[in-house]
This record gives sequence, C-alpha cells and structure tokens, in this order.
Amino acid sequence: MDDKTLIQKLIPDLAIQSCERKSGDDHLVLLINDEWIFRFAHNDDAKVHMHIEVAFLKAVVNTISFVIPRVAYYFPQSYCFGYQKIKGAPLTKELYHSLNDAQKKHFWNDLAQFMVELQKSISVADARKIGLQKTDWPLASIELRKKCTHLEGSLKTIFDTFIDRYALLEKNTEQFAVVHNDLHSDNILVDDKRGKLIGIIDFSSTALGSIYHEFRYLHLIDISLVAQVVEAYSIISGKKLNPKDAYVYCLATEFSRLVQAQEHNNTQKVSAIYERIMSLMTTLNP
Repeated sequence: MDDKTLIQKLIPDLAIQSCERKSGDDHLVLLINDEWIFRFAHNDDAKVHMHIEVAFLKAVVNTISFVIPRVAYYFPQSYCFGYQKIKGAPLTKELYHSLNDAQKKHFWNDLAQFMVELQKSISVADARKIGLQKTDWPLASIELRKKCTHLEGSLKTIFDTFIDRYALLEKNTEQFAVVHNDLHSDNILVDDKRGKLIGIIDFSSTALGSIYHEFRYLHLIDISLVAQVVEAYSIISGKKLNPKDAYVYCLATEFSRLVQAQEHNNTQKVSAIYERIMSLMTTLNP
C-alpha cells in the first residue's frame, strides 16, 4: 500500500493533493498537502512510546505558550497520529549564526522559557502515570566506564576528566524533571527572519531526567549556545544551574555516540565525534 492510499484509508474525507515522506530509524513521517504531519511508528519501542507521547501532548498542549503538536488524529491500531504542520524553520547552524546579538538573546530566553513551562506543565508523578520513564540516553556513567576502557591518548584524558563529575550529577535528584530530551536543530522551529522561537516538535523521546539533559544537543548548533541558554534558564526558573555541568552532559552524549559508532565500525562518525569531544573539552577547563 503506498503512502497516499494509506492516509486515504485512515481518513477518507481528507483530499490529498501532495504527499512527501521522510523515513527515520523509529518513524515514518508523511507531510500531506504541506499542511498535515502524520507519524507512523516503525519498531516496537516506537510503538509503545507513541501511545505515551500522544497522551502527554494532550495533557500539556494548553499549558505551554509556544506551539507544540496538537493531536488531531490518532489511530492506535495503526500506530499513527496526525497534527497540523507547525510553520517555522529548523534552527540550523547557518540560521543561528545569521541572527544579530539581540535576536540571539531573545532566542536564548525563549528556549529557556519553553523548558521551564514544560517542567511546570505536569508533575513528575503525573508524567509517570501517563507512562514516562527515566531516560536511558546518554549512557549512564557506569555503562560508559565499562565500554570506554579501550580509550587511549587525549580521549582517555578527557574521559577521565569528566566521568567522575558525570557520575556525581547523575545522583543529584534536585534537578530531576520532565524533559523534552531531543532539542536538536530539526525539532526547534523559529521565525527565520527574527530568530523568534515558534514551536517545538517531536516529543517521542520525552522522559524523566536531569534538567541538564535538555542542553546536551545545543552544542551542535553553537558551542556557546549551551552556556547562554543555561544562564537564561537559571534567571527565568530561579534555579541556579552550572554551565560546566551542562557541558558534562554534552560530553556524556558524545562518548555514548562514540561507543555506538565504534560498535558499528563507523569510522566516519568516529572522526566527527572525536572533533566535537575535543571542542567540548575546552568548556571544562578552569
């Protein structure tokens, strides 16, 4: 069954003029008429979490001032849900660097405000009732220690420098919260002229974890963005966070990716990860 027929079978009254597809590891995403997004779960884990994601979105959609997916269609037997496309451009490196200083500062505050609103939108206890669980990525410090014994040279030095701090941060329950857990370029939608945050998409990784989880992909846009959003978050939330601790979570993510890439013998990814780790190390220096 082709994509168009699949959607037409689910929603007979929907007139389909165009259908674009994007397939990832966990989901098939269809853009219908440049207006509707439909996501289909690919694997068992994605199928289980889709029910949780839909329930979560319905619980918090009216409590957040930024646009997030508003579920309009849900077909649990087909492991699919649909929502109106959120207008906005992904926050790429190029787009971020095109912003002036005032626009960047406005964006830092917007993204921090989203994080605060998300945490206030639902309690950890109620999130657990919906089905949210503690995040399992990046790998825990104990797993990283087991899988990184082969490191040598500068990588070993960096690993030894950050891993004890990461282990201590894992034990800090004061920062435990509901986290989007996947705030990378594609999921952050902005006005491409002003840099104003419009909305956040893809809550398939939403989980319970340290607030520091929220900052761990921002270095992929700009390494200084991590510290800037941490500072804005501290001011808006009234909870003082340490930018160096956020960078520790960035390093934990990159070392987890390194383990994954080496297990799959992906030398191209290993090289790129190595460069990012070396860049991040400068953030931990006194």
